[in-house]
Amino acid sequence: MFTELAKGDVELGVSLLFWNVLLQIILLPVYMVLLAGTVVQIEIADMLYSVVIFLVLPLGLAIATRWLLGRFSVSVEVATKKIRLSYLKAATLMVVIAAMFASQGAVLFDNPSVILKMILPGVAFFVIAFFMAFVAARTFHLSYPEFALLVFTSTARNSEASLAVAVTAFASPLVALTVVIGPSIELPVLILILRIVLFMQQKKWFSISHEQSA
Repeated sequence: MFTELAKGDVELGVSLLFWNVLLQIILLPVYMVLLAGTVVQIEIADMLYSVVIFLVLPLGLAIATRWLLGRFSVSVEVATKKIRLSYLKAATLMVVIAAMFASQGAVLFDNPSVILKMILPGVAFFVIAFFMAFVAARTFHLSYPEFALLVFTSTARNSEASLAVAVTAFASPLVALTVVIGPSIELPVLILILRIVLFMQQKKWFSISHEQSA
């Protein structure tokens, strides 16, 4: 959603989503050793369930929707404009976040200090990720759409696998709570990053495309 708002390469972002999740799974033992000091036993079924809910099911619904639109001779572009898809996605995201907070409400009120402890490292993550994306884009001479995609692929956390992993690998309810608190820190920071990226586009810090720059 943020890549689209930043006028980035959405199609490339969708194609990279599979590799993003695959890398999460492959690098999971490395993260376990770094963060927990050991490799923790994780139920593969729980991880697969999370991936199915967050990836496979939405993909199936998207394919079915496109097929139905084709059956009624309605183009995707026309349907997107009529239902104001950008507003619908934003509203849906808010509903999901509200549901996540509601599911952990009791633990949240019992441990309010967790929010304060997460703010500094959470903001530090976004600052470092944005800086690394900027340096990489400059180093490899990426166009603006590619730069915008890289920024939000790096900063907007895809938690399809991490939700199941964090909750099942560690018994503490505070782990699930931190997963819930994350979006409350993530969204305001991403909105700020969006403004910065659009400012860079306005100032033409990056070329529009490789073809035009050539």
